[in-house]
Amino acid sequence: MTELNGQQIALRSITPEDFSELHQIIATHPDIYRFSNIGQEFDKFTLWFEQALKDQAYVVVDKNSGL
Repeated sequence: MTELNGQQIALRSITPEDFSELHQIIATHPDIYRFSNIGQEFDKFTLWFEQALKDQAYVVVDKNSGL
């Protein structure tokens, strides 16, 4: 797993274990993702997540909150 750490955030490779947490964030904060094609719908999120895994995408984690 690739990881880049700064003082306040970490950038790391997305993993299958991230699915539930990322979906929960999107479901509870839809305003953050209103300009993306992800959306709150479970099916749309699942398609996006599967593609993100194939593309070896990264997630940004706030070190203070863990999100």
